[in-house]
Amino acid sequence: MFYQSVNLNKKVSFLLTLIFISFSNLIYSQEEKDNSKPTNIYSQIDHFVEFNHSPEGDTYSYNPRVSYTFDETNLLLVELPYRFLPKTNASGLGDPRLRYFYIPFKDYTKTISSVGLSLDVTLPLGDTKKGIGDGCFKFAPGLMLGFMANKSQTISFFPTIAYQYTYQQKQSEQSKDQIYHGLNIEFLSSFVLSEDLFVHVKPILDVKDMSNFSQSEFVLEVEPVVDICKDKYQVGVFYKGEFRKNAHTFSVYFTIFI
Repeated sequence: MFYQSVNLNKKVSFLLTLIFISFSNLIYSQEEKDNSKPTNIYSQIDHFVEFNHSPEGDTYSYNPRVSYTFDETNLLLVELPYRFLPKTNASGLGDPRLRYFYIPFKDYTKTISSVGLSLDVTLPLGDTKKGIGDGCFKFAPGLMLGFMANKSQTISFFPTIAYQYTYQQKQSEQSKDQIYHGLNIEFLSSFVLSEDLFVHVKPILDVKDMSNFSQSEFVLEVEPVVDICKDKYQVGVFYKGEFRKNAHTFSVYFTIFI
């Protein structure tokens, strides 16, 4: 009991420290920001508060995402979700996610405006017995292209294709570990509605196993974002629907540019 209390205090202290650091950096963000386009990368901290509804039960999460840019072309993003399941009163760290982006070309005056390479890794560290983790290691290298639809650069498209390797731990003593070779196809559309408001709409085809397309999932993400204080912080609303699973995620988040 004492060990569990100390461990919980450490987790809470870490989350509070992360929030304090992000707010303390508000005054240092001076560069003009335009993250309506995913190929514009910045150091920032996103504080996501999420609600997920699915047939397996509801889940509440705090999901901080820390992005760090090494320069104008390289970015590392870390997600550390903390889950709570009201049905079982279980809570804890979910599956961390690491993403790396490399943007070798970017010129928004051209129709083909940008090229990006990505690497997406999910680590199965969440407790699967409590339902906090999925028990899947995922490794997904991808390629993104950017297209400008008009001269004012208010409408743009960013299709992405990624190979997805999944190693799934056995779910019971009777089952066995599984390996899947899949494909992820995304088509992000960015609409700049005003100087302070943009919307991302992203349909996704997630093919978990290329040898069995019956497990494929159609996903839709919608994300309106508002600049509250220009170049310092933003507020966003995020929806994600996974329709074959009948799972829906609703989030609000607060972004701090560092």
